Amino acid sequence: MFRLHALFASRRTALSGAVVCALVSAGCAAIPALARAQTMTPAGTMIDNVAAMGFTDRDGPVSLASNKVSLRVQEIVDVSVETLTPEVEVEPDTHNQRLAFRIRNLGNGRQAFDLSVSELQGDDFDPQFCSIIVDWDGDGVLDMTRDKVSNVTPELAPGQAVIVWVSCSIPAGAVHGALARMLLRAWPSVLRNGMTGPVGNDGTFIVVGPNLRGGSGGGNNGGGTDGGAPPTLTTFATFKVGQVNAQLIKTQTVLDVAGGSRAAPGSIVTYSLEARFGVGANARQVKISDAIPAGSTYVPGSLAVDGAALTDAEDGDAGRFAGGGVEIALGDVEAKSSRTVTFKVRIDPLGSSQ
Repeated sequence: MFRLHALFASRRTALSGAVVCALVSAGCAAIPALARAQTMTPAGTMIDNVAAMGFTDRDGPVSLASNKVSLRVQEIVDVSVETLTPEVEVEPDTHNQRLAFRIRNLGNGRQAFDLSVSELQGDDFDPQFCSIIVDWDGDGVLDMTRDKVSNVTPELAPGQAVIVWVSCSIPAGAVHGALARMLLRAWPSVLRNGMTGPVGNDGTFIVVGPNLRGGSGGGNNGGGTDGGAPPTLTTFATFKVGQVNAQLIKTQTVLDVAGGSRAAPGSIVTYSLEARFGVGANARQVKISDAIPAGSTYVPGSLAVDGAALTDAEDGDAGRFAGGGVEIALGDVEAKSSRTVTFKVRIDPLGSSQ
């Protein structure tokens, strides 16, 4: 019997270095930047101020107001790019192999971002026919009936993020152990043509944020490039050629009560488990299980396989919720194919008895 569980104990059956955060820190490294974006005053806000002076003269108390001074908050544009799948094992002569990234608007105005992908110099092979797929509906699950092949994101509110996949074909001649590192860049669409002046939200001027200054992003949250200084090459993800029998790749997205993407009490976390089966897979009676993390509660009716809803009860379909976790029986799965399981949990609200 071939069993596949949601554990990351083996390079052959799991994604090496996958970003699977503890639920209490589900925003991972992006949380400080997100908090900064959410506390910034929105672009276009008018800040008015009038002072008062009081005194007493021979006629009694007097109160005077100063003149009003006003200023308009200008728009900061900034972005981060986070790698969600640092390394994915692939086989030669395969297609639709995907690397996942998260793009986050770190500015104080609504912005869309232009996307581009490139291969790092000196790698072992060049992936072919690469395209960028944007999670257009924001559910964190790849579904080409709702998501788009696009080189630009939808307009994102301050602090909002969107998942982007880079999908490529692996050439037949790629040898075992070969690496190809892919770098995804994001650049504010409003700066596409090097615009200056009042081109931001509500007629504001654009102020370039720290991740975009000098033409490159920094650290693991690097931004884009304007063709000036060379980009900081720290936000890449890697295709590694191997003999892939099976992989289970887990990603997550967060929807908070205000419509943003911050992990907080009451937020909904969507987990996606993609089971990939390579040429050498002989997968029979495949089963996937995943325990509901402490500090959260399963959302009833949220279990699905390849976008098709499953019931929570143990009945005629492939899935069930039981014993504090989800269980899915996929049966026999053909080689060179993939199946995706999704489900949701809610971070327990304050005062919950869970």
